[in-house]
Order: sequence, then structure tokens, then C-alpha cells
Amino acid sequence: MPNWVRNNVEIEGNKHDIDRLLSVCNIGDNQFSFEGIIPRPKELGMIAGGWDDKYIKYYKAVRDNNMSLMPSAEEIAELEKEAPRYWYEENPNVTAYEVGERYVKNKLEYGAVSWYNWCCDNWDTKWDSCDAYVSRKSDNDVEIMFDTAWSAPINVYCNIMEQFPLLHIHVQYADEDLGRNCGIWDSENGLDAFDDLEFACEVWGYDVDEILAEREEWENE
Repeated sequence: MPNWVRNNVEIEGNKHDIDRLLSVCNIGDNQFSFEGIIPRPKELGMIAGGWDDKYIKYYKAVRDNNMSLMPSAEEIAELEKEAPRYWYEENPNVTAYEVGERYVKNKLEYGAVSWYNWCCDNWDTKWDSCDAYVSRKSDNDVEIMFDTAWSAPINVYCNIMEQFPLLHIHVQYADEDLGRNCGIWDSENGLDAFDDLEFACEVWGYDVDEILAEREEWENE
């Protein structure tokens, strides 16, 4: 499991833009999905890692009639068996060749063979926001809290400002490994990254004295 990073976001601006932003990001059960700002192409839903290299190698071997790359008959049979599991949508008849071809096309079209690298490159985190909670303070002010895996989604914040340039965004984030991987991102001042235990406790809603006492107890055990 990843280290979770808590993001506390405040957005201020005109009611129309805040309404539009919250509407496009409210997708399914997620009140603030990054898909609303930077949509992930559905074809990137292929399994990340695992056998992607094997499928690509098989596809190129068949495409180029390159027998030196061709897997054994047993390996091909296994690739065919597992092909539907690697595909980005339900398709029990998809072939190993099609899976390999899709991986290659994804790289050419989207810069990544599957979701993992694309999300890291475009969202600055491998998954969408988790446990997002939206609190509307007024027509012109909204607070949003959510967690992300390993890092804050700085590129998402930048893209929000490109699409909604009249809004002002202020973000405080901190890693669950309290004291490290903290920062402030502001639409006017950019990113300030640092390590700070007291700041991290404030972001997560913890009492810094209690955390220090717990750490001292662990060190003395």
C-alpha cells in the first residue's frame, strides 16, 4: 500500500466557475475526481506491469514475422488464455495479438502503455483522489479534502487554473509519514515543498504533542 498524502484545498472565486468545477469533478461516487479535469483515456485501463512486455514482444514478433522474438507455443497459449484479463474492457474474445497491439498504440497515442505511467505523468499520483469530501462554505468559497497516493496532484491543480483562471486555489498537503513530504501550493505563488511535523499534524488534524509523545515511547521500547 502507498503512503497516503492528505490534501486540504480551498477554492475561492465566482459562483459560476466554482459550480462548474464541482459539477465536472463529481463523477460516480467520487465528489472530486481528477477525471473531470484531466480525463484518462479508457484504453489505458490495461493491466499495468505483469505481462505487458510479453504481449508487446509477441505482437511485434507476429507483425514483423520475426521468429527470434516469437514465444514458445506454451507461452503463446498462456498469453491467449490471459488476454481478456489484460484488456481494458470486458471482451472474452480478445486475442493476445490485439492486447500487444493495444499496448503499443497506447504508447504512441498517449505516451504510456497503461494507466499507471499515464496517471503519474498527468496527475502526479498513480490513482484518482480517495475519500474526497466537499464542503461548500459559501457561493464563493469551497473546501475540499481528499487523499492521494505518495504525492500531491500538483499538475491537477495547475490544470484547474488553466481551465478556471479566475479562481484562486490554496492547497496544504502532508504525507501520513508525519513530518515529511509536506507542502503548500497556491495558484498565485506556486509550490513550496518542505518537511515539518507541526504542519503535517495540522493538515491531518492530529495533536503534535501526542505524536511526539508516541514517538518518544516507541524509541524507548
